[in-house]
Amino acid sequence: MTGHQYKIKAAGVMSGSAGSKTIKLYWGTEVLATLSEINGGFLQSSISSGYDDGDWRIEADVYQVQYDTIRTTVKGYRSENLVLCDVITSTTYDMSSDFDIKITGECGNAGDSITQWEWDVVKR
Repeated sequence: MTGHQYKIKAAGVMSGSAGSKTIKLYWGTEVLATLSEINGGFLQSSISSGYDDGDWRIEADVYQVQYDTIRTTVKGYRSENLVLCDVITSTTYDMSSDFDIKITGECGNAGDSITQWEWDVVKR
């Protein structure tokens, strides 16, 4: 079925300054967004270092334009600063079977943490 729109929002907080932190948003097996922080500065960001602790947020709009094709707009925020904005013009994805929409967090050091406190997925 075409014409569906999915609005996805995830948010949380990072803490610790000992290692890298990576957050990924998945649509099935496809990675829609990656926010990677290496000792204070996001790789996709021009923001200077010093953001080891603070809020993060990912927002995505996914449009099913054909039975097996989606178009996606993704934004990533760090402490309310836009650090990632990407438009994926066309991704082929078979939506005839069940799939997961998920977010993962990975810390490079045992002293670091990524906490998620919001997760909304709305289908329209």
